[in-house]
Amino acid sequence: MISQQLLPAADGSGRYPAVEILVATSATRNLIRRGDDHQIRAHIETGRAEGMLTMEQSLVELVRAGRISRETAFAHCYQPADLRRHLDS
Repeated sequence: MISQQLLPAADGSGRYPAVEILVATSATRNLIRRGDDHQIRAHIETGRAEGMLTMEQSLVELVRAGRISRETAFAHCYQPADLRRHLDS
């Protein structure tokens, strides 16, 4: 499953996609089957090797590459505390 937001470029030249990706692994399916929805976000955060990505991780990549501003990232994130933690590390 993919969620996407198109964000304005830092230099005003266009837009960049920020994405959140959830891959249907057996572990993901088990979480959904058991109704453990609250654990899915943590699963996405640690599932980088399987191609998963949180919105905050995507926003951090765009900020570090200079494509979007920090202000834009914070205006479009789902978890501001996680975004701040990732940007400051």
